Amino acid sequence: MQVVLIHSGVTDSGEWDAVRPLLAERHEVVAPDLPGHGSTPLTPGEHSLADAVLGAFEDSAAIVATSFGGRAALEAALAAPQRVTKLVLVSANPFGFVAEIPDAREVVIDGVAHLPALERPDELARVVLEFLDQ
Repeated sequence: MQVVLIHSGVTDSGEWDAVRPLLAERHEVVAPDLPGHGSTPLTPGEHSLADAVLGAFEDSAAIVATSFGGRAALEAALAAPQRVTKLVLVSANPFGFVAEIPDAREVVIDGVAHLPALERPDELARVVLEFLDQ
C-alpha cells in the first residue's frame, strides 16, 4: 500500500524522518512538502491543498497527516474520495472547519483513525501499521 505523510503547517516533510523508515519496511512511503514549506517554494497565486496532496501519489493511497496537514488530507479526501483508502489524522482538528466544507462528515473511506501525538515515532508507526493492515 502506498502511504503519503503530510506534515504540519510549521514544519516540512522532515517532520516524518523518524516515522518514515518504520513505515517503509512494509509500505511505499511518500512525504511531500506542502507549498511554501521545505523544498517546495510558494509561488504566486492560489494554491489547492487537495491538489498538493493528490499530486504526491498516483492511483490510491493511505494518507497520514499531522495538525494543519490534517486539513490538507481532508481536502484531498473530499476532492477525490476514491483515491484515499485510509486516513490517519495526528493532532488534527478534523471537524474544526466543517462550516467551511459542509459535506466533510460525508467523506466515505475505508477507515479513519485519529491519534493524539507525534511524540513517539515508534509508537505512532506501530499504531499506523496496525490500522493500515486492518
